[in-house]
Amino acid sequence: MPVAEDIAFALQQQGAFYKAHQWSLRVESFGKAHEETKALPEEIRGQEILSRFHSLYQEPLAALVEEAVRVFAGIVSKLPGTSLKERTGIVEQHVKDCIVKPNTRKGPVERWLMQSSGWTGDPAALIGVYDEKVESSWVAPKWLTPPPPNKAEKHNRKWFLQIGRERVPVKNEFALRYNKKLDGVPEGLATRHLILGLSTTLESRILHVLDLNLKKMAATLLPDQTLEPQNHEGSRIERVGQASKADGLSDRLRQGKQCMQMVEEMKKVQRMYLDRGFTFEEIKTQVKRRCTFQNLPFDS
Repeated sequence: MPVAEDIAFALQQQGAFYKAHQWSLRVESFGKAHEETKALPEEIRGQEILSRFHSLYQEPLAALVEEAVRVFAGIVSKLPGTSLKERTGIVEQHVKDCIVKPNTRKGPVERWLMQSSGWTGDPAALIGVYDEKVESSWVAPKWLTPPPPNKAEKHNRKWFLQIGRERVPVKNEFALRYNKKLDGVPEGLATRHLILGLSTTLESRILHVLDLNLKKMAATLLPDQTLEPQNHEGSRIERVGQASKADGLSDRLRQGKQCMQMVEEMKKVQRMYLDRGFTFEEIKTQVKRRCTFQNLPFDS
């Protein structure tokens, strides 16, 4: 079986795994949200469900994207004859198809809200909502959506509008027009705004995680020079140059890691002297032992 075919099969199998995993994650998250909030009073239940949307659904999903980027990058790194840009594109597309797209659309978010808030109805309707094949008529409970704006009220022949804790006087024409506009607001508008806000926030968060981790895995996605075809001298010179750059990057990474280790050792020395009262000779012995173990330079 050719190498490329093996890789395509591995991508397919891993993609199927993440499609199943993200589905299980979503089901588990709305189940937990419902169980943990169903006994709460309505005054706080709505906010608690929205809080769990982020903690039980959005954050685990972000962690899943991070893991998927790492796994897909490991598979694609074995693909010969492709550039860094092409490999990055392959990983990005697979993560979007398996995790991002099935979760950040309006349908999945609406279904999550319906089931976490205890909606009871025809289960078949949930499929249409998820696939967005039908326009849902679901209206979220009032405790789940923000309260509607206050209408203008008349006191002693004058109109007032409650804004926060203040009662602001308004003109008669404005009050009548404002109240008429509120009367014309569709019943499900607050629900649609809630779903749109959550899906937009979720998509922004997940795409940010995806982009961040693709950049983090750039070194892993660099083409493997040993798998490049040996065609002509020009290509060979180009590959040697790329290999030198990759080696330089590896050297900088190793040196940077050593610097971080040395900084940590200096902090430990300070704590041993100030907090624990070690003598200079005792500190020197312990530091020398750790530096030898971690292959760090030690100047006595």
